[in-house]
Amino acid sequence: MGQFKQAIEEYSNAILIDSTIRGGFNNRGLVYINIEEYKKAKSDFSSLIKLNPNDFESYYNRSLIFYYLKDNESALNDLNMAIEINKGYSQAYYNRGMLNIEMGNIIEGCKDLESAKKLGLIEASNSINNYCSENRH
Repeated sequence: MGQFKQAIEEYSNAILIDSTIRGGFNNRGLVYINIEEYKKAKSDFSSLIKLNPNDFESYYNRSLIFYYLKDNESALNDLNMAIEINKGYSQAYYNRGMLNIEMGNIIEGCKDLESAKKLGLIEASNSINNYCSENRH
């Protein structure tokens, strides 16, 4: 835990020096995720989105936090934004697919898993076999 605390202090100092540089908020947010301080992580990624509304990775990272906080609708919204900004973001398609399946939207979820597979995400194939074989035509 000591190394995480030190990392948080260093990234916080970097933010104090220049709050417009992505690295401080991003890296501190990732550390907060690792120690399960989700509200603080959400704040950091929200700050990044305010700085750059086209930062698809920050939407993706914030979607993880919403998922951990059991706010599936907000997680889905952020995944939608990440994909809207970067249509080639295979991991966002994969996560949106798995979230849709978890929420009972099997057909939508399987479409996203197929997209992730087409974009080269290998793990999507296993998930398609596990969750989508009945829904294929």
